[in-house]
Amino acid sequence: MPTTNKIKVVYILGSGRSGTTVLNRILGQIDGFFSIGEIRQVWDRHIIENRLCGCDAKFRDCPFWTKVFNRAFGGFDTVDAAKMIREHDAHVRTRHIPSLYLPNNDRKKRERLGYYLENTEKLYHAVAAETGSKVLVDSSKLPTYLHTLSLIPSIDLHIVHLIRDPRAVAYSWQKANKLQPDGGSDKETMRRLSPARTSALWVTWNLAGDMLWRKGSAPYLRMRYEQFMEQPRTHTEALLKFLDEDRSLSAFTSEREICMTPDHTVAGNPNRFMTGNVELRPDDAWRPRIKKWHKWTVTGLTWPLLKRYGIL
Repeated sequence: MPTTNKIKVVYILGSGRSGTTVLNRILGQIDGFFSIGEIRQVWDRHIIENRLCGCDAKFRDCPFWTKVFNRAFGGFDTVDAAKMIREHDAHVRTRHIPSLYLPNNDRKKRERLGYYLENTEKLYHAVAAETGSKVLVDSSKLPTYLHTLSLIPSIDLHIVHLIRDPRAVAYSWQKANKLQPDGGSDKETMRRLSPARTSALWVTWNLAGDMLWRKGSAPYLRMRYEQFMEQPRTHTEALLKFLDEDRSLSAFTSEREICMTPDHTVAGNPNRFMTGNVELRPDDAWRPRIKKWHKWTVTGLTWPLLKRYGIL
């Protein structure tokens, strides 16, 4: 795969249940943009488990991803997915965030992740070549994966840091019996996390992203989910200016309504399967429904960043 030309990648940084999938899909409706979803999870959820593509086909049956993997690797099984998962788990998971602050980390990580970096680069280039898209939109969220992408010279990173009220995030993670539409069975439900665990992840992911990238070499833009969803078309226009992309927003039929066409996203929230005219509104259902002790727990554990991000 040629890697001399750079690919512009919009990386959506943030914690889980923060609206990153919605933003990914909105940007994917723009001409010249292509949504790849949470591509870091392609090796386990899709190559191994063969979960659904955003187009609603089993991943290995999807014509688009078949072409991409043929172009990048010569097929689904010619790259060692198990090795990709091992290298990811050994160096890219949340527990490795502290290592980002160590001296000479970039050099050491390049040495240890040679196979992973090489095949990740091939995958991104194959998607860009197959679609002819100028901009890929990646909602992988995790700060350590963002750092991993920054080690690939042919990827031109632009970071959008999406922040949602952590009490809304905690409420979402507490929903019981929420079905996982791309699961292994029609009874599989989405993972649940306690308010304390949610708060810890929210603080860890957002603070790491903020500290490492706000003054870094890659262009960085911080956005509040609630503000974005109040005026999605207006804020999408602002995003295009940040990305230096002069593109039509013809998919929007009004300030709040957008026509969603099927895409080929990997992993993410169940709303990646929504198509047709979709009304975009802030999800405020948590406000009257969240348990008081959950709200107090999350507020107490996240208070310094609530103040920093103007959420209080």
